[in-house]
Amino acid sequence: MAAPTITESERGRRSTMVWVALEMAFDIVKAPNPLS
Repeated sequence: MAAPTITESERGRRSTMVWVALEMAFDIVKAPNPLS
């Protein structure tokens, strides 16, 4: 494998943003839909 071109801090920040987005999406899915 090639060496990663991004730093560990950048990778951590990116993964954190991904997890936050996933948590927000799950909250939206689990919450009752006000439009229905």
